[in-house]
Amino acid sequence: MDVEKKNKKTGAQQILAAPLLGPEMVPFLQHVLSSNVMALDLNQAQYAIIPNENGGAVDDAYLYRFEEDRYLLVVNAANTDK
Repeated sequence: MDVEKKNKKTGAQQILAAPLLGPEMVPFLQHVLSSNVMALDLNQAQYAIIPNENGGAVDDAYLYRFEEDRYLLVVNAANTDK
């Protein structure tokens, strides 16, 4: 089964951008990403892996930090079912 989601006009892959707000996001992001979220400065981004329970990769992502408790997680929308 082909699960790749592409824009029919351009052929570009779709992305999912999830805004994450609030102080409880840091512990959550530390748990679900391979990167050190605490090391991310304001107005910076970092590349991360979303691991599965066995340590393999479910997907890769970019995490942006815009304010103290305001993040944006960008992932490939083709993997949203994983």
